[in-house]
Amino acid sequence: EALQLDSQSSRPGSMVSSTSCSSCKASMVYHFVSMFRIFSVRSASFLVLMALSFSRAEVYIPGIMSTSGVSKPVGKGTRPSQTQVDGDFYRSYQHNVLQSRKPFAVDKGFIDEVISLHSDKAKWLDAGAGTCGTMEYLRDHGVDVVGVELSPSRRTGCAKFLDSGDLKEAPLHLMPFQENQFDLVWSSEVLEHVPIGLVMKSVSQIVRVAKRDLFLTIAMKRSGFDPPPPALPKIHITVMPRKWWDAVFKFHGCVVNVAVRQQFMNKYPKATFFPYICNKNDMPVVSPRCLPAIEDMGECAISNNGDLNECTEKQHTVDKECQIV
Repeated sequence: EALQLDSQSSRPGSMVSSTSCSSCKASMVYHFVSMFRIFSVRSASFLVLMALSFSRAEVYIPGIMSTSGVSKPVGKGTRPSQTQVDGDFYRSYQHNVLQSRKPFAVDKGFIDEVISLHSDKAKWLDAGAGTCGTMEYLRDHGVDVVGVELSPSRRTGCAKFLDSGDLKEAPLHLMPFQENQFDLVWSSEVLEHVPIGLVMKSVSQIVRVAKRDLFLTIAMKRSGFDPPPPALPKIHITVMPRKWWDAVFKFHGCVVNVAVRQQFMNKYPKATFFPYICNKNDMPVVSPRCLPAIEDMGECAISNNGDLNECTEKQHTVDKECQIV
């Protein structure tokens, strides 16, 4: 899973102070520490993350996207910049959770079928390589793959790929690759971590470096470590419906590979698949009203702290204006 940070700094950016006091935070931390004695190691990882969340006086509020990547204030009250996430929190999440887990596609069992389906694709990009477990698996199965990852790679299994030059440390919206460089861009459980203010730029870069084909999985619900609405998420910070993502990719010139999506959805119902064909010589026609509809849907989601039940009409407008079926 990729960790998206502002390109100018590894420190958190705009924040909103929560109502807190030192005694309240001390009490919460105390209770978390006490619970460590009765939980398993895996549960302890969860508690570390939650203690970190509650012990900080700041929270990030995701925000609306723009094609320029510079977001505007939206929603209830004053919203901060939406182009950064809490780097300290994500490093803890990666160290305490991701490093000890199998890569999502390996764990769910569909990676071999993806490899088989794309056996004619000579060069792959892993966009958001995480701890590089998927890159390792792909290499072991004969795939020529390079990766891009923003989080500190030398602290994970990515170190050797960094040393060999096969991994670049960069955010998705600033990928240092040439146009049309990759036969397949693979990205698994990444875009839900990208602040919504960087979604459009990140998707545009994914499409730019691909010759034609994309295969992504994107989570469409909050992480098990995230609280339910109306609390703000810290891990899956951009949770949007499938048709919204389809509209975003259509805006950038891609259409759904319907046959491939159906093939994988039928066999692996616990994952959400986003295979696209981006034929740059025959791009889909997009209404000028498509982008405003996408942005309005994003603003609605943010204004309601991710409660998409409040945004049904906005999504219908996206479907209509972007001609998503």
